[in-house]
Amino acid sequence: MNKNPRSGNSREKSGKKSGGQVGHKGTTLEFSAHADEEIEHKPTNCICCGAILSGGYEHIETRQIHDVLIQKVISNHLIFVAKCSCGGIEKANPSIACGVSYGAGLKSILSYLGNYMLIPNERLSELSGSLFKSPLSEGTLQNWQVEISNRLTAYHEEMEDVLLKQALLHVDESGLKVNKLNLWLYVISNEHLTYYASHRRRSKEALSDIGMIPDFTGNLMHDCWKTYFSSAVNAKHGLCNAHIIRELKAIVEFDKLAIAEELRQYIKKMIKEVDEAKEQGILGLKSNITKMYRSGWFKLLEKFELAISSKVLSEERTQQLTADVHRLVCAPCMTHKLEAEVFIFCLLASQTPFRIRCKTPI
Repeated sequence: MNKNPRSGNSREKSGKKSGGQVGHKGTTLEFSAHADEEIEHKPTNCICCGAILSGGYEHIETRQIHDVLIQKVISNHLIFVAKCSCGGIEKANPSIACGVSYGAGLKSILSYLGNYMLIPNERLSELSGSLFKSPLSEGTLQNWQVEISNRLTAYHEEMEDVLLKQALLHVDESGLKVNKLNLWLYVISNEHLTYYASHRRRSKEALSDIGMIPDFTGNLMHDCWKTYFSSAVNAKHGLCNAHIIRELKAIVEFDKLAIAEELRQYIKKMIKEVDEAKEQGILGLKSNITKMYRSGWFKLLEKFELAISSKVLSEERTQQLTADVHRLVCAPCMTHKLEAEVFIFCLLASQTPFRIRCKTPI
């Protein structure tokens, strides 16, 4: 079976030297006003005559070390009862499991390392035994995951309500394999919040089951998957320029269309204009600049369509190129035009204090 050709890495050299850039605010380890302990270092022998030194010391310098103490702490919780003068007996009932249990500190650290740092349960079990002297089974770690999930139900519901009220959201999806089962992981995010949901299918049905996207009425940033358009019918759509630039690069490499490179560079030029404005603290490009870019974008698209129409397509690339052109020139659905969607991305980026994107690292 023939596979579609793939373009190389779309990242390009910035021309900047490696390391911190001019104007970048660096950080360094600074002295703390509070020290947990003080350790004195005094000379014991004179290097000239070898005599033992026992006095005449003068403090001339302080050196400070910042370190972390990893220590297992075992606490006995003593439960008491008391008898009232009325004859009643009252027993203290703290929210601690009977017998022996693990504390919130250990659960928090291992849950963070597993969920955010993506360390597998097998290695977490080994790490807990080595560092914390608390060997754990993988089953225990998995039970903690279920416990966390149950406790986050109310938080998830609240996050859904908050995200639905946002002016701008980013959505994306990626394949996910769990116990040899193929799933899809969906992400819905803004500058501060990231919502994850999994589903067996990559479909409109999945978006409906997950919710939020069909009900969203703000600006929605995503890739060219047409289901986002047909699901979020009340949203204003913008296409992720990183995806468009990648598609254009493939057409340049495999079909030798110079106009595709012009389109690609034009998008990058708009992005650079937006980034430079943000560096100066400006949110929103001037109307005359926006009008200029819009006019130039539409003219380039017309040239692109003419170039495609006149090109003699090879049998190997006809189907793939047609699909690429459909994503780049035509709308993913009948009522949307890509030319507007890409431009909306750049326009919204100029009005947003953070760098917008559709993909959140998974």
